[in-house]
Amino acid sequence: MGNRATHKQPYQRPPPSHKPRRYKEFDSVARNRFCDIVETPCCCEGTLYNAVEAETSKDVCLRVVSLNRLDCSFIDNISLLQKNQESQYVLKLYDVYETSDRFILITERAVDVLTWMGEKQRTRFDVGSVIEQLCQGYISLGLDLLLVPERVMIVEVPGDGFRVKFADLTPVDHVSNLATVCPSPDFVPPEILMGEAYEREPKFSWCLGALLYVLECGYPPFWGEDTPEIFRRIIVADFQFEEDLLNADEVDLVTKLIVVKASERLKMCDILRHPVVTKIVSDTQILAFLMATHPRCGARSPASCIPIIILQQIVSCIGRASRVNAEVGKSLLNYRAFRNQSITVRGYI
Repeated sequence: MGNRATHKQPYQRPPPSHKPRRYKEFDSVARNRFCDIVETPCCCEGTLYNAVEAETSKDVCLRVVSLNRLDCSFIDNISLLQKNQESQYVLKLYDVYETSDRFILITERAVDVLTWMGEKQRTRFDVGSVIEQLCQGYISLGLDLLLVPERVMIVEVPGDGFRVKFADLTPVDHVSNLATVCPSPDFVPPEILMGEAYEREPKFSWCLGALLYVLECGYPPFWGEDTPEIFRRIIVADFQFEEDLLNADEVDLVTKLIVVKASERLKMCDILRHPVVTKIVSDTQILAFLMATHPRCGARSPASCIPIIILQQIVSCIGRASRVNAEVGKSLLNYRAFRNQSITVRGYI
């Protein structure tokens, strides 16, 4: 590992003979295209702005990245996103602009998974749905993906919950420096850290286990005084659980995903059958089910004589019981800030 570069190779325009693709210039016309531009916290490279497209009133995100912070994998990712726009699991990329010193990506309105989980007190059902959609997205795309929070975006769908989408499709084998796609080693499986051959699915399973742990606890499973200590813990899967933060199903799934021997990790099909995923149900779904048995809906059952206001209170109690610990939300936002700082510094290898 010591022979790896400690910093990203800066992005360089290819020589003229390559006939490089030219992106649109971000001129005054493009600037006038958007209004209500507000910077928003993010866990990704560059600066993220929420904005509204003036003509269509469509909510969008503007991601602005300095050219001197880029490497070729960023350009590769733009191409991969454009090729996979038909997938429901890929972040919609509406436009790409270029200036003399910046790239500006226009995407659908979304927020990274750490911010989404941290700013609103989510439920375990939400966490299960995130894991389910990530599995389905991996199966659907069939790409060699390294799962890190910076790549996982949440798109709110009014009246229909949320969608989990990948914002970066760059395969690991297309990146010369691991720090390029993973600003800290928290999600990197041992076989990659040790430079061994790996299979795609077990690698993704390890990442899912680490992400599930983070979303429920607010911090990664592997901690240490320095990076070498974190590496040593990852290589032997040395981590512990906070009993009051994870339930029995979550502990079971994490221990079956964060396994040193890649062949022993759960496959995607097994994860999708695990109780963490199969027990997904929202407050809205519970209320809809109970109300469907209410006499005003023409049905008869033990719930028929319960006033709707009482049903709503029952649902509220169920929701509170399933909420992720409020302190975890604060921890997630702190962890997001740490990862964002790591993206800026880079070079842990």
